[in-house]
Amino acid sequence: MSDSPFRLALAPLAARLPRVVQEHEILRVAGEVEDHDSAQVAEAVRKHVLSWVQNRSGGRLPADAWSGDSFEYLAGGRNSIGIRLRDTESDVWAIRADDPDKDIPDRVWTTEIAIGAEGAGPLQFGARLLVSTAEGYPDIEPHVPGFVMQIAERHSLFRGSYRIEPQSWHISDRSGAEELADMLVDPERKLPLYVVTCSEGSDEPLLDTVALAKAVTGIGLIVVLPAEFTRVLTERFGRFLSVFGGAVRAYLPGFEAGCRPYDHKLFLASRLNDQSDIKQCEKWVRIHAATESRRNLRLDRDIPSFDAIRSESAQRSGRNLGEEGASDSRRLLVAQDHIESLKNQLLEAENYQEYFSKEADRSEERAAVLRIQQLEDSRSTEAEEQTSDDDLPGRWDAFVNWCDVRLAGRVTLVPSARRSTKSPDCEDTEQAACCLLWSGSVCRDNRIGNVNGSLRDEPVEAGIYNSPCGSDTFEFEWQGQRLLAGWHIKNGGNTREPRRCLRIYHGWDPDTQQIVIAEMPAHRRTGAS
Repeated sequence: MSDSPFRLALAPLAARLPRVVQEHEILRVAGEVEDHDSAQVAEAVRKHVLSWVQNRSGGRLPADAWSGDSFEYLAGGRNSIGIRLRDTESDVWAIRADDPDKDIPDRVWTTEIAIGAEGAGPLQFGARLLVSTAEGYPDIEPHVPGFVMQIAERHSLFRGSYRIEPQSWHISDRSGAEELADMLVDPERKLPLYVVTCSEGSDEPLLDTVALAKAVTGIGLIVVLPAEFTRVLTERFGRFLSVFGGAVRAYLPGFEAGCRPYDHKLFLASRLNDQSDIKQCEKWVRIHAATESRRNLRLDRDIPSFDAIRSESAQRSGRNLGEEGASDSRRLLVAQDHIESLKNQLLEAENYQEYFSKEADRSEERAAVLRIQQLEDSRSTEAEEQTSDDDLPGRWDAFVNWCDVRLAGRVTLVPSARRSTKSPDCEDTEQAACCLLWSGSVCRDNRIGNVNGSLRDEPVEAGIYNSPCGSDTFEFEWQGQRLLAGWHIKNGGNTREPRRCLRIYHGWDPDTQQIVIAEMPAHRRTGAS
C-alpha cells in the first residue's frame, strides 16, 4: 500500500511513540516417548534440550541444569529458567529459554519445554514456541525447534498411534496408497496429514518435501503421492475429497468419507507456476500445521504451561519454607514468584482468547489469499468444458448434482436456487448449464482481483448476455453473510414466456472466490413484476 500524505506527515510522530511489544504463540508440540526405562530416556531428552539451549545462550549453563535440578541462567536477553518437580508419584522437568532473533531487532524467541512421567507410564513430552515483538502480526514461516527433530530421530516419539519422524512418506505402490486411505480415516490420528501429489509423468513433487517434513516434525505429517496412485483416494472418497494433478491437500484429524471438502483445505496445482508460488505453498503448509497445533492442543490439559509448573513449584517452596521456619524475607520472595506466575497464567489465558477472536476475523482473508478450493485446477479444464456438450444435464432433476460435480469451488447455488431448479417451467436445461460453465470460467476469472467485475452486456453465447440487474439488484444470504446479486444472465427479448425465459441472478463471494447463484432459472418477481 502506497504511503498517503497523512501517513508521511505523521511518520515522525509515530516513530516517537512507544512500541507495544506483544507475545505471539507460534506452535505447540506434544507426544509420548515410548521406552522401557522412562528415567533413562528422560535424562537423554533433557540433554538434547539443554545442548540446544546452551548453543543459543551465549555461555555455559550452570551445573544444576546438567544435573537435572532447578536453575536460573541470566545472560542479558538470553535467559533460561529450569524447574524440577519430583514426588513419589511424578517427576516433571521444565525449561523456558529466550533467544533474540539474529536478523530482526526487538524480536525475541521463547521456547518452553516440559517432560514428565507419572508412575510407570510413558514419558510425556511437550514444547511451545513463542515470539515477542512489536511487529503486530509478524511474517513468520513456522519451523519446529531443532531439538524436536533430534528427539524424534533418536527416540520412539509418538503422537497418538503414529510415530513422529522428521521425514516424509513417499508412497511407491498401491498398497501404500491403500494404507494412506486407511490412515486418513483413522480416529487415532492426531496430526494433520498433508498429501503432496505429483503431476502426470513425474514421480517427484514440486514442493521440497524433505525440508517441509523437518519443519513440521511433530505438528504435521507429509506424504508424497505419485499421480498413478491418486485414483485410490478418488475411488475411496470421491473427487471432492481427493487430491491429484500436483495439488496439495491438508487432511485434518477426524476426516471421513462424506465430510465437507472445505474443512480439509486444498492448494491448487494452478497456483504452483513458478518458484515463488511453490515457496508460498510450502509456507502455507507450515502456517496451517502450526495453527492446527495451537488449536488442538490445550494448555495444562494436553501440554503443560511453564507458568503453571512454576506456580506449583513456588507453592511447594512456600509450604516447605513455612515448615522449616524460614525468614519472612525468603518467604516473601517465594510468594512474589508465585504471584508473578499466576499473573503470567492469567495473561496467557487472555492472549489465548484474543488469539482465537483474531483468528476468526482473519480466517476468511487467509482463505481468499491462499485460494483454497474444492477441486482440481479449473483453468486446465475450461477449454474442454466450453466445447464439450457430452456431459451437459438433459433434465432438471440432474442439474444440481451436475453443477456440484463440474463446477465445485467455482459456482455454487444457494438453497432457494437449488429448489427452484427441481421442476421449473424453463425447458432448455442444457442452455442453463452452458451459462453456468461461462460463469465458472470467464465471469469468475474476471471477478478474481476485480471488485466490480465489469462484464456489462458480455455475450455468454448467441442471444444470451450478462447484464447488470439495475433496479432488480437485491441482497441475499449465503453462509452467514449478505451478498449482492447485481448481475444476471438473460436471453434476449425480455421475454416473460416461462418456457423460453432464462434468468440467472448471481453474486460474488470474495472469501471462497465463487460465483454464487442467488436465483434461477425464472425471471425474478419483484414489486414491479
